[in-house]
Amino acid sequence: MHLQILTEIFVKYNVYKRLGIHFIHSYAKVAADNVILGHFFTEPLDRWTKPISIEEVNLVVVYGHIFKLVDKDCFIAYKYVEGKANDFSDINTFFFKELVKCLCCNGLDTAIGLQILGQVAENMVEFDFGDCGTVMLKDQDTYHGNLFRTIG
Repeated sequence: MHLQILTEIFVKYNVYKRLGIHFIHSYAKVAADNVILGHFFTEPLDRWTKPISIEEVNLVVVYGHIFKLVDKDCFIAYKYVEGKANDFSDINTFFFKELVKCLCCNGLDTAIGLQILGQVAENMVEFDFGDCGTVMLKDQDTYHGNLFRTIG
């Protein structure tokens, strides 16, 4: 039911190819002066995401990738990736207002985040290495057992 309502909001504002939902999860302990940063590789296509000191981050080539709702009214980035951010200034602000209302009214504000789509290929599998971070690989390039959960 919640997924259907969220889908309707994304379709109504025609943002479903650019933005998506993300199951907020924590896989590593992050120190107060660190952020979670993803680094892309092209051969093979994958991404290593790990905690890194804020002082080591080149802010010119990093942008927010996954956002969580804070204080029931403000999306803040909780995961970052290297690269150039897309321009989202053309998205109707009512999309964000309606999304926030939906998340808060349905008790999803701490469970569902907003994700920028398009950085990685579909059907990726994320391997969790605890405080060392995670590695995402194309599903077809991996051998694994049953998947634990779908996050995005």
